[in-house]
Amino acid sequence: EQGASGLLAGRPAYAVITRGFDYSPESGKAQYNHLEPHLQTLLGFMGIEDLSIVAAEGMMLPGAEERMKAGLKAATAMGLGLVTA
Repeated sequence: EQGASGLLAGRPAYAVITRGFDYSPESGKAQYNHLEPHLQTLLGFMGIEDLSIVAAEGMMLPGAEERMKAGLKAATAMGLGLVTA
């Protein structure tokens, strides 16, 4: 017996997330990013190893609108059809 085996192997997953602050590797605060490792663990348990994440960082900081536009552009480049208000 192998134990638990994810049934969604070979399928990709996409996560578009926003954060009030900046937890990107460039910010020096990446150690506080608990969401992405949690998603990787949870989806990995289901068999999904191909996880693409688009994060709009710093939505509570000055210049948030520009970062939101950059995140939308990155998601669009990945081929994600997003609806925006």
